[in-house]
Amino acid sequence: MLERLAGFAGEQLGMLLERIRLTKERRILEQFLNMKEHLATRKALDRAEGVLMQRSGMDVSLARFLILRQVVQSGLSPREVAKQIIEAERLCRETEASSRANVNGGCRTSRRQIAAKAPWQSVYHSSYAKRYSPGMQSVQPPV
Repeated sequence: MLERLAGFAGEQLGMLLERIRLTKERRILEQFLNMKEHLATRKALDRAEGVLMQRSGMDVSLARFLILRQVVQSGLSPREVAKQIIEAERLCRETEASSRANVNGGCRTSRRQIAAKAPWQSVYHSSYAKRYSPGMQSVQPPV
């Protein structure tokens, strides 16, 4: 009888330890996946900021401001907005490459195509980008 009780207690203890181990593994896996997602979002945002800086000649704080403003206005996640900016840049490069022979070719003549794919497109030539040039870095955009 005592042996059966000891065996039962051993089984219960073993199951409890296994459950604790699985819970820890699940928690570690969730942390890893969250970190991976955060890194992917940060990477996309950095690339989108670089695109805006390169295309419009703005500084990083203005590029970040425009992206975050678009996030608030559109209701999309920061990663989705960044992906749209990156996709618009890809379309722009393809358009520029395909229309190099055209005198007026390039991204500026294909805004309809870009706007159809990425409605936020106005961020590229925003009044903020024109108003706050890189030489005026001390001026902050209105909130």
